[in-house]
Amino acid sequence: MFHKEQSQEFEHPSWQRTGAPFTMDPMTGCIDFREAHITLAPGMTEESFLRASGNTATIVSSNDGWHRYSMSQSLHDDQYLNVKVYFRDGRLKCISFAYISQDEILGAEWSSAREQERAAEFQKDLQQQLGKIGSFTWGSANAGFDDKGGPASIWMVYAG
Repeated sequence: MFHKEQSQEFEHPSWQRTGAPFTMDPMTGCIDFREAHITLAPGMTEESFLRASGNTATIVSSNDGWHRYSMSQSLHDDQYLNVKVYFRDGRLKCISFAYISQDEILGAEWSSAREQERAAEFQKDLQQQLGKIGSFTWGSANAGFDDKGGPASIWMVYAG
């Protein structure tokens, strides 16, 4: 499920497209973050994730069997990727991620209108990748934002 840039082990599947900094398989719920060199899958073990992510994942919180990790990556097109992964009892249950321009990180003020626009862009990317937004056999996917000050993000919640 994981790949490194120098490795020839990972072949990009037919569901991969360019544009957004991720690709998703609508049949399985697998998500590949190309430039971060990691692929996540429903039910993935926390141990496998930690082995594959190396030093790039930082644990953010841990309580009642839940562990949350954060990873960040500068991308080639002056974008910045932030990924949060949530494990319950050692299994991947949820992924939240966003990608924004480096310029916005360095000085843009938060704006409800901008985050609403970004959420719409994220929903469009999801629709292109998955064919729809909402429920699937593997779980659900959607995008949105917290109008009280939160950034727009894409959420994937895995069933089971």
